[in-house]
Amino acid sequence: MSLEITGAIIVGLAGLLIATPFLVRRHLAVREEADARKLGLSFQARVPEDFFRHLAGFELLEATTADDIFNIMFRTEQDRQFAVFTMESGGPKRSHITRKVRVFFAASPAFDLPRFTLVPKNLTHRIERTPDINFRINSTFSRRFLLQGEPEGKVRSLFSSRLLEYLSGYRELTLEGRGNFLIVIDPRAKLPQLVREGMEIVSLIEDPEGFSLDPERGNI
Repeated sequence: MSLEITGAIIVGLAGLLIATPFLVRRHLAVREEADARKLGLSFQARVPEDFFRHLAGFELLEATTADDIFNIMFRTEQDRQFAVFTMESGGPKRSHITRKVRVFFAASPAFDLPRFTLVPKNLTHRIERTPDINFRINSTFSRRFLLQGEPEGKVRSLFSSRLLEYLSGYRELTLEGRGNFLIVIDPRAKLPQLVREGMEIVSLIEDPEGFSLDPERGNI
């Protein structure tokens, strides 16, 4: 095989490697735009800069850049904003978060959230006895999740008995909140389920007594 042909093959393969991520994202965008329409959500393939600024300060997203976030689906209800976006590369440092994952985002003036993170508890947490906020009223929740945040008293007040009961029906949920913003990650959930879970958690935070728990929920 001549050097010219070999060089052409190498150039062609290099071009294919460069183009593949773009083609994958394009295919995903077409599919997710259709999914967004089914759920009554607006869609943008690229995340607006003003939205990305809302994500600044989230510990779980601290290594994420604007280029790592794409395919945002969103809806605004009065003064509340809800969105789902796809995140890849860089991403959270937590080992249970995959390279590509959907994230539910909510912004509400009704929130006054303390800074907190909730992640599935793993063996390392147990061995190292990582500091954790536990609840005697719900041992299942405390066994499954590592909850950290401050001030601790405000975090405890946020996690009402109803919210604890709801979250204890899951194993893989990750939450982070601060001020008016909340994110929810469930790597096992398909899009409709993630939207439902996110909205249910928002409802339980805003009005814990007014939300009816679904006995069929969860992915135990």
